[in-house]
Amino acid sequence: MPVPPGSNWRNYYSNIGNAVINSGWMFVSIGGYPFYYEAANQPVNDEGLNAFLLPSGMRANCMNATNADFTEHGRSVISGVNMRGLPHALPAARCAIWEGTSQKIVFLGTRNLCGASAIRMGRGWFVHVGLESSFGNPALPPIQLAYNDGVLTNFGIGSALYVTGIL
Repeated sequence: MPVPPGSNWRNYYSNIGNAVINSGWMFVSIGGYPFYYEAANQPVNDEGLNAFLLPSGMRANCMNATNADFTEHGRSVISGVNMRGLPHALPAARCAIWEGTSQKIVFLGTRNLCGASAIRMGRGWFVHVGLESSFGNPALPPIQLAYNDGVLTNFGIGSALYVTGIL
């Protein structure tokens, strides 16, 4: 997540979280671990995501991998955006374990691990798709990775539309 020059990444991420809460923004992370790197491309690990979540009193850990199943909500998204050919389950490398959430919608998950989900933050939502474009296969050619990035983008946008009731 790019941070403006001269800004403190913690404050910047927290300000984005406040905008979601107070202004009703919807923030969509379409792949991997959200807010994992700061402006200088240095890893800040889970501190970045948790700085974003801090104003809402929530926490998360997205360093959890599992083979996750699409839920009823996830199948509705797939149908609503007319995606075809997806299996019933996908390897999700960055599943979230949410703490302190009052409302969440799970699109892809197993047990308490959320491979793709949306959490309510005040007036807004945070949509997290914890998949990687390799879908668990590190030997994919660049053209397939680019195609899979499009799949993740479509699923993330579809999930956002689902949350808003448009889909």
